Amino acid sequence: MGLPNPFCRCERCEAVRQMGGKSLRSSPAVLINDDLLIDCGSDVFSSARQFGLRLDGLWTLVITHKHSDHLDPWFFWARHRATDTDLPPLTVYAPQNALDSLLGFYQQKKGWDQATFERKTFTVCRAVRAGSFKLARQYRLSFFPTSHGSTEGIEAVLVGVQDAHAGYLHAYDSGPFSDDAWALLRRHRFDAAALDATVGDQTDYNTG
Repeated sequence: MGLPNPFCRCERCEAVRQMGGKSLRSSPAVLINDDLLIDCGSDVFSSARQFGLRLDGLWTLVITHKHSDHLDPWFFWARHRATDTDLPPLTVYAPQNALDSLLGFYQQKKGWDQATFERKTFTVCRAVRAGSFKLARQYRLSFFPTSHGSTEGIEAVLVGVQDAHAGYLHAYDSGPFSDDAWALLRRHRFDAAALDATVGDQTDYNTG
């Protein structure tokens, strides 16, 4: 959804409106080295256009959870509609119920099963869970628990990305870290981290 919410006059949204510029927030997404994208919410395309970026070099996509500001199913339709472009196969790592939501969307809209979806969008879907890791080309992807969405039964993860040179922790929509999350995080070293503090230390704002 981003900030400010156009329907909201809370102190936070009013402050962001007044500051403008870099304080304005779109749906969270991070592009790393032009070949790895974290989250694909509805603002990804407008941001790519704004900054003159192309996404035809993506090999890896991580979806942290199924909320619409992190997963826009139409992202994959754009891949299906691309022409005069040899897209590399895109491996999609996401919690199972985020994949279920994505595949269910295309089953309902287009009648595609998973195999058809993967073939038509040049993707391969891989389920992940907190505490696991995946090797994705030159990257090690580590997945950490978050309480975000737990009251809705939504599976969500934070993700650490490491290669031979550096490490990055992507911790949007984390809520306060649990003891389990801290225990796992202590095993890793990150050179940079993005922490979403939209709701501060509130524990009653959709964080479990």
